Amino acid sequence: MCLETRLFADSRYPQGNSRQADFLVRSIGAVMAEYPEKVIAEINRSIEPRRLMEMIGYMVNKLQESGDTVRGCCPIHREKLFRNLIIQRKDRTFRCTHRPCPGAAGGDLVTLYALAKEVTRAEAAADLATAFSVDVSCLLYTS
Repeated sequence: MCLETRLFADSRYPQGNSRQADFLVRSIGAVMAEYPEKVIAEINRSIEPRRLMEMIGYMVNKLQESGDTVRGCCPIHREKLFRNLIIQRKDRTFRCTHRPCPGAAGGDLVTLYALAKEVTRAEAAADLATAFSVDVSCLLYTS
C-alpha cells in the first residue's frame, strides 16, 4: 500500500473530522500536482463505469447499459431528461452529445469524474485510485 493510500485510509476513521480528512486529501493532491499519464491510464483501466456513476451520484437510476456502451444523464451539465452521456466500457472513454457541455470534447473516465465533481484531475485520480484500490506507488517509481 502506498503512502498516499495509507493517508487516505487513516484520515477516514469514523472518529475523525471529515473536514480535516478532506483537507488532507486535497493537500496530498496539491503536493503531487499531477500524476504521470501512465498512472492516470492505469487508474482509468481499473474503473468500472456503473460504479463510477454511483460515486458521482447523479441520476444513477437512469443508466442504460447495452453491450460495451453505458448511456445516462450527463452529471457535468446536470441533464435531467435525456441520456446524452455515452461511456464506452471497452475504451474507458466518455463523451456528452450536448454541444455546449464541457464533456462534449470527451475524454477518459478520470476526466469525467473531475468535471462532474468539479475537482482537479489530480484530485480525481487520487479519489479514484483509492476507490478502485489502485496502488499508484508502484507506478510512480517505475520507469
